[in-house]
Order: sequence, then structure tokens, then C-alpha cells
Amino acid sequence: MTNTIVFSLKKANLTRLCRLMKTMLMFFSLGISFCFAESSHSQTFLSLDITNKTVKDVFTEIEKKSEYIFFYSDNVKMFLDKKVSISSSGRKIENVLNELFVGTGMTYRLSGR
Repeated sequence: MTNTIVFSLKKANLTRLCRLMKTMLMFFSLGISFCFAESSHSQTFLSLDITNKTVKDVFTEIEKKSEYIFFYSDNVKMFLDKKVSISSSGRKIENVLNELFVGTGMTYRLSGR
């Protein structure tokens, strides 16, 4: 007497399995795309033409033209009142901020937007 195990999938079970696999693939693809979506914020390009305005005014202008919001501590008031001139056409936000912060000893950190 031999014991034979027979696996058989009915058509309904096979259809259900395929539907489950498609759904899992869709959620996996969406999850992967959300992981890489955040990095697109750093690719924000700005065009600014600001002459003899305070750094605080520059931050306000950048906030208007992008999705970024600036937070800073109260001890940087002297830096915020400094008059600057910036002219940029289609440059990345990092390049604009690097130019703004050069020679100040101040640093910035981009977090989200």
C-alpha cells in the first residue's frame, strides 16, 4: 500500500491565489515608491533675485516659492538682520543656502521640507 499525496488546485483557488499575488505586488511597489519619494524634496530649484534685503526676508521669499519652512533659534537675531543680495536662476535649494551661509559660521539642516 503506497501513500500518494496529490496536490490539486481548483480553478477558483488558483484565481484567488493569483489575485492575492497581484495585490501583494501592488502594495510592495507602492511601498518602494514611497521610500524614494522623500528624496525628491532636495531637488527643489529656486529662482531668486534679492538685493540688499535681510536674511529673514530671504527666508520668507524661499518659503513663498517652495515647500520649505524655516525654523531658527532666537540667538541668531544678528544673522537674520544681516543685509544680503542673492541672485539665482534655477539653482538647487542647497546651493542657495550654501551661498547665504558662507562666511557666517552658521550651519543649517534640511529635514523633510
